Amino acid sequence: LWALVRVPAQSAATLAQGRPVIVYVPRIQPNSHARRLEGCPLDYFYRRLLHLRSERILDDDKCGKDLRRIRPDYEEVVRRFFDDYERYREAQPLLLWEERDVRDFKRAKAYFPELCRLLAVGEKHAYEKRAYVLKEHHPLAMQVDMKTGVAVGVLVVRSPAACARLLRQLLLNQLRFVIESPCSPEGDPGYTVLKEVTTNSAYRVVTKNERLTNSFWNLFDGRVSTGQDALYNDMKGGV
Repeated sequence: LWALVRVPAQSAATLAQGRPVIVYVPRIQPNSHARRLEGCPLDYFYRRLLHLRSERILDDDKCGKDLRRIRPDYEEVVRRFFDDYERYREAQPLLLWEERDVRDFKRAKAYFPELCRLLAVGEKHAYEKRAYVLKEHHPLAMQVDMKTGVAVGVLVVRSPAACARLLRQLLLNQLRFVIESPCSPEGDPGYTVLKEVTTNSAYRVVTKNERLTNSFWNLFDGRVSTGQDALYNDMKGGV
């Protein structure tokens, strides 16, 4: 179980061994999250806004639309915060003096409550993007099991309760799946995917391309089963 917002190399190695990996990506509710942010250190706001800028989350059309509902000139608010924070840290470099930060910065800046709401919206879109990338595009979110030739994917959950339910189903061998064969472009033989029902995550994927299948198995001797057999066994017998 990797309760992370990104898939590290360790989880990719776990996938390559055919073992299940659950990744928890929080689902942010902006209003309640903004209230929690009010108690975070000033340094968190500075570093997190820099991170959102670097990933161009604040420049995204959907995110920008939500931010403008809170403050039409949200870019100016963010810029003003950076300027004020840097001047404040020059005069008060002690990061652990939280009482002074609250008195001299948070309460003194009229825009600070709106900044909390803006950051909450930005983090919501950042986590939504992360969950989408993990399920659809992350290069380490699916690895080929070298024993079967079947690609093994992560199970992405969005709440602690969903994570607990999925883990229980996993341990009790009660996971539910559907088999899909998505339409492929002309000339592409496509693939077969085993999707977990509650998360809609690709749990196992096997190619229908004969050349890829032949290339894989030519590298190995004494194989126990083919990729299609392994996919069937996963569906029938669980993990």
